[in-house]
Amino acid sequence: MPLWKRNLYIIYTTQLTAMCAFGFVFPFISFYLQEMGIPAGSDQLNFYVALSTLLPSLAMAIFAPIWGRMADRYGRKKMMLRAQFCASAALVLMGLAPNAETFLVLRFIQGIFTGTLAAANAFIAANTPSDKISYSIGLMTSANFLGFSFGPVIGGFAAEIVGYRGCFFIGSVLVFISAVAVLFAVKEDPSTYGKELLEQRKAEKTADGGSKANVLSAFVITMLAALILNRVCRSIFNQYTGLYVQQMRGGIIEGTSRISGIISGVGCLAVSLSSIFVSRLGDKYDKMELVFKLILLCLPVSLLFGWMSGISIFCFGLGFGIFNLAIGAIEPLMTSAASEKVDPAVRGTLFGFIATANSIAMMIIPMLSAAIATIWDYRGIIWSISVFICIQILFFNYLRKHNGTKHDTADCVETAKATAEAATGHIPSHK
Repeated sequence: MPLWKRNLYIIYTTQLTAMCAFGFVFPFISFYLQEMGIPAGSDQLNFYVALSTLLPSLAMAIFAPIWGRMADRYGRKKMMLRAQFCASAALVLMGLAPNAETFLVLRFIQGIFTGTLAAANAFIAANTPSDKISYSIGLMTSANFLGFSFGPVIGGFAAEIVGYRGCFFIGSVLVFISAVAVLFAVKEDPSTYGKELLEQRKAEKTADGGSKANVLSAFVITMLAALILNRVCRSIFNQYTGLYVQQMRGGIIEGTSRISGIISGVGCLAVSLSSIFVSRLGDKYDKMELVFKLILLCLPVSLLFGWMSGISIFCFGLGFGIFNLAIGAIEPLMTSAASEKVDPAVRGTLFGFIATANSIAMMIIPMLSAAIATIWDYRGIIWSISVFICIQILFFNYLRKHNGTKHDTADCVETAKATAEAATGHIPSHK
């Protein structure tokens, strides 16, 4: 088996385990905060739920590009280990938090030192042949959401047995096991990173006279903006799933975590299936056109979701799954499109900026969703998704018409071939 494929499957398994561990606890933060004394249905709870998402996102937005540059210079495997071991420690500390305020501080610290998906994607993108990028990124995205589909379901049952604090400890053990597996099983080609390689890429020029080490081209910057908008569309309601189910059940907390866990799991499973089976089409067809068609499909699906959410909890969960199935492949397709425009030697930096873009979206989302929930109600957040999709259609229609120039991709062909040779065991020289 080629080295790139072996690493892909190992990292997929460890990332799946880590995301399952995070899914044990994060969908139930609103209930954990209530357990620490924050009144149910209060403005304080809404504010703290928003902060629990905003604070780690703010920290990650600041530090992700730094970790990305370090990955290109010192190795992506080291960054995966840093993210996973720190995540394991953070989960333990959050499970021991004596009050809500301490928990929120720990969420900020978590955002500084973790970021397992960004680290894993940087490794995969830098060590995978160019004609397998969409498949590989789609598979890693599926690990993220498949883990979050199993995690909330198992965590919902576990929370009623060992409590929310116990779920944090179980999650910590799972992430630690993933880190140990990466430490001993993943093999990184040393020719794909390092100071010497970065200096060589800085000296090399693209067809338009720029440096091959440049990451933030006009295309990549606009793609980062598109990623922010897509993440808002996909995730704006996620943090209120539990509270909406609680509202539909008349305010009853008992059993709500199990139901909301199942619904969150359905949504994550839908995204993972879409990421596996739809995003791989990006290796065969034009990614930009494929993404645009998927965004167009999301508009009627989002309206259907809004209608179904007012019928019953079952219909709400079904509509949630259908919507996530439609939107799930968009992000990995956009990510792989950006990767193709960047030299493999600096893809760690690229994924640092992608993590920043996603974090910016996760900072915007709590403020938007909290404002909509306050002015309207929880269901109003669902209806707002259609509005954001309309904006995304207009934006992406412009973006696909300015899909870089042909030489942008051509400049990466030679280095992509070198990456393919290294990934199959033939390590090129960078002397």
